[in-house]
Amino acid sequence: MILGLTFYFFGILLFIASLVRVVMEKKSMSGQFISYVIKGHFICLALTAFLIFLWSFNIHLPGKVLEILPFWLFIFSGVFVFGFARLHSFKKAWFGFVFFAHLFFSLIAIIPFIGTGITIRIYSYFMPDDSSFETEQFRIQEEVRGIMSPMGSPYVYIKCGLYELKYETDIEPVYNLDSVSLQKLDDKNMLLRFYDSDDPRSESGRVQNDTIACGCL
Repeated sequence: MILGLTFYFFGILLFIASLVRVVMEKKSMSGQFISYVIKGHFICLALTAFLIFLWSFNIHLPGKVLEILPFWLFIFSGVFVFGFARLHSFKKAWFGFVFFAHLFFSLIAIIPFIGTGITIRIYSYFMPDDSSFETEQFRIQEEVRGIMSPMGSPYVYIKCGLYELKYETDIEPVYNLDSVSLQKLDDKNMLLRFYDSDDPRSESGRVQNDTIACGCL
């Protein structure tokens, strides 16, 4: 949560500074430094696209911070370059698109409920959410669905060396995850057991089981 707020407030400060420069048309930066920032911007864009491609196969990097860093560096560098650098032709159009697209979603976030929900839904894939439960073998994480959205089933990330495999569980929403156990049934299947002490459907808590097909561990 603290890391997410840091990203958020840093982005706001950078965006306001760049917006002021755009309005005042005081773009004085050029040369080697801006060239490096522009190259880094497109590298981060390529890394973000590659990570999204991996996500389509439920393959993730260990820890969400490593996954979201290229995206935010892409956004911050785009906002910075458009606000502070002298640009021409294609670069001006591209960085202008990045700048005003981010401005658009920042503005609609002010609209209560609907606008905020849309923005959260889009940016939720790139927010450093805290895991609700984590061990050396796996971590449990809930999906961010937006304001006033019903709770969804948690996701489990199985740690497989340099990457993690993401699995969607079939259990009902968990309100207060007290413990999770992972048991290997055979070479291809594992049993997950969730204990929820605050489940309103049971005064003494509730245990839910789910089986996932994973031969990683």
